[in-house]
Amino acid sequence: RFVRRFFRLKERIPPAKTGHIVSVSFLLGVLFWIVDSIFSYLIFHPGNSFLDLLALNIPPYVLYVRTAFILACLAGGVVASGFLRKQRESEVSLRESEKKYRLLAENTLDCIWQMGIDFKFTYVNPSVLQMFGFAQEEWIGSLLSDHCSPENMEFMLDLAKEEIKKGKESTGVKFETYLLHKNDKEIAVEVTTKILFDKNENPIGLQGTTREITERKQAQQALQKSHDELELRVKERTVELVASNKELEAFAYSISHDLQAPLRAISGFSEILLKDYLNTLDDQGQHYLQRVGAGAVNMSQMIEDLLNLSRIGRRPINKKRVDLEELVKETYKLLSEAERKDRKIDFTIKPCPPILADPQLLKIVLTNLFSNALKFTRKCKKAEIKFGCKTEDKKTIFYIKDNGIGFDMKYADKLFGSFQRLHRKEEYEGSGIGLATVQRIIHRHGRKIWAESLPGSGTTFYFTL
Repeated sequence: RFVRRFFRLKERIPPAKTGHIVSVSFLLGVLFWIVDSIFSYLIFHPGNSFLDLLALNIPPYVLYVRTAFILACLAGGVVASGFLRKQRESEVSLRESEKKYRLLAENTLDCIWQMGIDFKFTYVNPSVLQMFGFAQEEWIGSLLSDHCSPENMEFMLDLAKEEIKKGKESTGVKFETYLLHKNDKEIAVEVTTKILFDKNENPIGLQGTTREITERKQAQQALQKSHDELELRVKERTVELVASNKELEAFAYSISHDLQAPLRAISGFSEILLKDYLNTLDDQGQHYLQRVGAGAVNMSQMIEDLLNLSRIGRRPINKKRVDLEELVKETYKLLSEAERKDRKIDFTIKPCPPILADPQLLKIVLTNLFSNALKFTRKCKKAEIKFGCKTEDKKTIFYIKDNGIGFDMKYADKLFGSFQRLHRKEEYEGSGIGLATVQRIIHRHGRKIWAESLPGSGTTFYFTL
């Protein structure tokens, strides 16, 4: 203590008790010295001087015993003092820890609580009282069932009993429920709880946290309401779409039968006029009749192509594993012999993996794309048509490439439109429906198709499956 005061050192722990222990130990040794001197004077050496026995003329063996006893007392005092200091430091540390925990528990916005094995609350922090409107004395000692709505009471009690029954095997539980405010209003909460154990690892209760989730529940309910409304709207639109499709089918049937008959009549009477009245018509009249007949035939073909496009949009897809190389060979062989007659065509197929697709619809895709490739390479001395595939970003992309006349990419957005043509009809025949049909089939497979081209350098169609 003198050294601390002299050097003005701060005392972390007051040494009152520890200092007293060392002092008492030393005094005990001195008292033993005095008492031993008195006994020696009265019993063993009554003729000697008391001062000699006390300090001036002590026998050697007596001096050794007294000195050893004093040193033993001092050593015991030092050991006891150190033990007491450590115990005091532990107590101070524990009090500081408890103070921090209590400060944290009492200032957090989350509700913190503890209850016994009888489901009576033994501790709640101020957030519990603030959230549910109770006073401290009203909540402490109350039962868990006192704060549960009737429909949730059985669930909560069963869950608490099940957790306590698990014992050390329990890892805690997290759930959502409703608890009652003092005014009987239900509050949506999220509860997290774990078991409390005593020093012998026996369950003595539960502790946990409770957080209000009213806003989250309201958001979930609003989202569910929107989802239900959307589902209802989708059902209504589906019914409307089904009705619209039926009307479209009826309209298509009407076109197929009501318009085809007049067109056949126009075409038929044009042929009769050319046969029976050929001699009465001059060259210009014959030319006009030929144009009328060709127009009727072309109109009939356009109607048929439109009907086919409509049917493809309604036809169910039957996906199967398809050997694409074999399908390509088969499709190419079935193309018009007249289109390939007296032409030099280099047709190559690169190996491709099998795919999952509707083989009938895919055959329509290949037929249209190969027909275009043959048609637009008609003016080439040697036509080159290639079918193959490549891999990009772990996706397989198929392509059909030709060295035909190509087209300007600024018109690429018109390529797959119905009745859209990038070349004059007088040069290249067609109804303008083929590529629209191709795109619809690819889209119905959930994939995409696109083209790259340069005028005079050919065209490449890419598609995924």
